[in-house]
Amino acid sequence: AQDVGHDIMSQMNQLLSAFAQGAENTKLQRLVLALDGNGSRELGGYVQSILNSNPHLVEINISSCGLFANHILTRIGQGLSHHPSIQTIVLSSCGIDNTELQRLTSILGSLPGLHDLDLSGNSLTSASLPVLAEILQTCPQLQRLDCSAQIDLFREYHWENELQPLAQAISASTTLQYLCLHTSCLDDAGAMAILDAVAQCPTLVHLDLDFNPLTLVTMRHLTKVLPLLTSLRQLELDGLDIDDVTAAFWCPTEKDQFCAAVQRNAHLQCLSLDNRLFP
Repeated sequence: AQDVGHDIMSQMNQLLSAFAQGAENTKLQRLVLALDGNGSRELGGYVQSILNSNPHLVEINISSCGLFANHILTRIGQGLSHHPSIQTIVLSSCGIDNTELQRLTSILGSLPGLHDLDLSGNSLTSASLPVLAEILQTCPQLQRLDCSAQIDLFREYHWENELQPLAQAISASTTLQYLCLHTSCLDDAGAMAILDAVAQCPTLVHLDLDFNPLTLVTMRHLTKVLPLLTSLRQLELDGLDIDDVTAAFWCPTEKDQFCAAVQRNAHLQCLSLDNRLFP
């Protein structure tokens, strides 16, 4: 199996090398590399060459860089710098940590056409929250931000220095349409801050908070803010930290109040909830 993986990687390097050498003669628009942990040092250079010499590229999608992730990301960052055509960047499961994200931030801010940023499945912690806020502030056209599948993103955050800057950036955004924070260890206090921020954001239409350790505290707060979420069209709150025993504490009166709040929001089109809330 190791030999097969090596052969595949060798063939990929040859292909990318050919593209890199003749990139000025191509009209490549999307570069998608699912590396499955088999990235190489040479690959980073090839990708940088393609970025440097191909003005038509609008999407770069790299996943599972493996052992050479830092080198590959550095070369990608160098190639992305001042690349006006890039609209979509996917760097999923590439081992990006807080330091690497901070390094990428200034580069992302130099991309005037960036609409879609996927950072899912990396190694970000709560220290990255103000950096994500900076990305929202410095990327003027950003419409989609996916920070899902990061189990430490909201773990033991500081309100004033970490969560509050992100909430303020969300509320101030005039372009953000999709925010995905599922499986990110978001707690009730964090979810309430995010929901309050979304209520102030005029453009956000899709919020995904699935599979976080949220409780009835979040549901009761949602009852209050639902009528204010006038831009939201889709809200996902499945996989909460609620079992059958806990759900029983959500009394019929509270359920009725929640349903009334949903009815008062004439804009929401899709609401996904844990089925234990309505057995």
